[in-house]
Amino acid sequence: SKINFIEMKKSIVFLAFLLMSVLGFAQKVEKVSSEQAKELISSKKIKQIVDIRSPQEFKYVGHIAKAINIYYLDPNFSTMIDKKTKPKKSILLYCQAGLSVDDASQYFVSKGFKQIYLLENGINDWKRHKLPIVH
Repeated sequence: SKINFIEMKKSIVFLAFLLMSVLGFAQKVEKVSSEQAKELISSKKIKQIVDIRSPQEFKYVGHIAKAINIYYLDPNFSTMIDKKTKPKKSILLYCQAGLSVDDASQYFVSKGFKQIYLLENGINDWKRHKLPIVH
């Protein structure tokens, strides 16, 4: 009976740890609308903005002000994250239509970023809402 209690206690501790891990992940990555992103940027809750599209799209199609470009398909994507961003600061990631950011966000999660925002429907949606872009 004492052995069962110890085993049960181990199971509870393990399940609590598992639950905290899952909840911790859920808090790290959050999808936001263009309007929410604009508000988070204005209120300084988002400290870094990363456009993961190609350098050509970034330059010629335009991007969100203060965004930096780290091309997701670049073989040095992971290294560039280390060089150009800070894990302790909140970050907004976006692409063209919102399809690539889910996969790209996993790199940021693995590097210990605490708060990652993903722009739903990408810069297409940002432009659809007539929010400002720069070239």
